[in-house]
Amino acid sequence: MAETDVDNGNKIGWPGIAAAAVGLVVASTTFAGNFNGWGVAGSAYIFAIAVGFAINLFVLWAYSELATMFPKNGQIFEFTKQGFSKGRFSGWGRRLAAGAGTSYWLIFGLVFSAEATAGASAMVSTTGFGSTILWISGILLLALFINLFGIKTSMTIELLLVAVMIGVRVLLGLSGFTGFNQVGSWQLSYIVTGLSPIEWGAVFSVLTLGFWAFVGLEFATPLVEETRNPGKNIPKGMLIGVLTILAMGLIMGFGVMGVINPATNTDVYTGNAPQIAIAGMLLGSPGAALAGLASFAATLGSVNVSFAAIPRIVQSMAEEGYWPELFAWEHPEYNSPWPATVLTAVLFFIPVLLSGSVVELINAATVVWLLAYVWIFALAIKMRASHSTVERPFSVPSPIYAGGILLTLFVLWRAYEGAYNLIALGIGIALVGFVFSTIWVAVTEAEETTVSASTADD
Repeated sequence: MAETDVDNGNKIGWPGIAAAAVGLVVASTTFAGNFNGWGVAGSAYIFAIAVGFAINLFVLWAYSELATMFPKNGQIFEFTKQGFSKGRFSGWGRRLAAGAGTSYWLIFGLVFSAEATAGASAMVSTTGFGSTILWISGILLLALFINLFGIKTSMTIELLLVAVMIGVRVLLGLSGFTGFNQVGSWQLSYIVTGLSPIEWGAVFSVLTLGFWAFVGLEFATPLVEETRNPGKNIPKGMLIGVLTILAMGLIMGFGVMGVINPATNTDVYTGNAPQIAIAGMLLGSPGAALAGLASFAATLGSVNVSFAAIPRIVQSMAEEGYWPELFAWEHPEYNSPWPATVLTAVLFFIPVLLSGSVVELINAATVVWLLAYVWIFALAIKMRASHSTVERPFSVPSPIYAGGILLTLFVLWRAYEGAYNLIALGIGIALVGFVFSTIWVAVTEAEETTVSASTADD
């Protein structure tokens, strides 16, 4: 019998993992972000995409190795806890784990505020109805509702949304390559213009967008407990996901650039929802409507995946006493962590009130995400020595992770040159997570000590 996506109730196979990986990445922020990248750097943006693709290959390998070593849904929290469970830093292991998990959770306030803003901007532009805040609220509530009914429902809907997202983006690219559009035939000269000469300053300025074009593949790994044969299906699903994203992005980018020259249409390519204007130029009002539909599907799909994955990190921490016990509760029928999911929805809404710029929110979120990746690569290297006897259903040589660290630091250096305040902001967000977690763990440890002492006296 052929492998199916759902097995044994809520269990998923590699198609579900690929859908989770693609579902987050193929978002409205990457729809808008990629067009912004092409608009600023022209076809030379391909170099930024190459860097982003390379970093996310390292991410795929590291997260697959750690998730299959420790198949629990706590992800970065679980990896950190296991990594510091013994040795000279074991006393701080609980606090480091809780801090890493909480900081990772916090960055998604920026990430999905950017995503919700991008999707909402596209819907306002397409329909002319409502405000961005109204659309953001509707998208968050709909994704929240879907996830209250369990992982099987969430991933089934995700597969449908992914099909819409990919289909519309590929359609835009093919309309350019084939000449079936309202602008004209495809021109190689428009592509060559961006490479003669290459403006490296412009390329470096959009490195974060090239990285963002793939970021979030690891969202598949918190689903490890819901995955059948994770040692095979997690890396396979993530690899299929990242290759799908790369192919789709190149088809769309080079197809569109061949008919709408970014050198003379920079304003069309930039902004919160450039995909609507570009689709309108290519295919008229039906094209703009399709781009709006794809943007809505992309945002709903990304937020849907986030609600499937991120609350489970909070739930895992709460189950082990690293977070308030309330957030460990899950619905007995749907196995969905309702309190953690609702809290995550509240977090996603907060930064929307502080900034309405998609690119600004992307740049702020990327800092913390890159720092999280450096931490994961370092953990993977460390555990080759400290956990050498633990079974590794999937692994790659340690020097690969060292390469991941160097490439990630390069992006932090060049992409944020002249804007290091954003790195300080990212570090500040991480510190908030660590401070909260350190205080909470210290309090719970004190309570445990008191209870133990009282029991001993009795």
